[in-house]
Amino acid sequence: LHRPAGNPSLFERWSDGQWVEEDCNWPFYTGLVWNQDSCRCVWGPNRTVAVPNVEESIPASCLLMLKLTFDNGHIKDEGRHIWLNIRNKENAVVENDPTAVGGKSGSFRGSSIAIPYFKSNVLGEVFHIGFMFKLCPGDPDTDIPLVHNDCIESGDDGPGIMIVYQAWRKQVVVSMRTVNSPVLVSEYCTVGKAQNDWTKIDIRYSNNFLEVRANNQVCVESNKYYGVIATNNCPLTLLGEAFCGSIDEIVITRGCTSAHAVS
Repeated sequence: LHRPAGNPSLFERWSDGQWVEEDCNWPFYTGLVWNQDSCRCVWGPNRTVAVPNVEESIPASCLLMLKLTFDNGHIKDEGRHIWLNIRNKENAVVENDPTAVGGKSGSFRGSSIAIPYFKSNVLGEVFHIGFMFKLCPGDPDTDIPLVHNDCIESGDDGPGIMIVYQAWRKQVVVSMRTVNSPVLVSEYCTVGKAQNDWTKIDIRYSNNFLEVRANNQVCVESNKYYGVIATNNCPLTLLGEAFCGSIDEIVITRGCTSAHAVS
């Protein structure tokens, strides 16, 4: 369900019980406008294209794709300064937190961060996803979304990666689909009690081997996967409607090994 917005290049999409504003031209184009009749973005009369050149499109050997620490008091990417589409902004704030690294963390109550940058950038054969989270008091009986790339636009392909937390089991579930697999394959990480209620998660994939650490303890070692993680036409999304709590120290890298400075 879509509808036009005030600006010709903008439109609104119905998602999670609310209208979410999207930009036809993010991140590389100008001149695209929303066409309600065809329900898609089309070229307008002032067509100009700022497509990145081929050299810029070559994957770096070690690329910092995303970094959020909230230490500067804002919900902003501190690595590549890419645009973050914060949904339900009124429920997403930076709070002073003496238990957080740097003394600040992101507080989210039914809010999420969609990152369109990942629509055209795959995680590749070697990647690292790291973050810390803690939930509001209570044990919700539903899957709590942490990281995923699922959306309506994924079609029959579905997501390539989903990371959720099951509070009643104290488990983080990491589900991934490679280009060589038709379905998501899941691994389960049991999380022990963490200091200050923060849970630190590190997910590393390299040489077809998945390692997951919770609070610096290895909880998953898996060779169920083969090849590059599948991508789709969806943004990578952090958190979601079911999340109530805080996150901190989010980092995503591609192609980086222990020999690189980025971790």
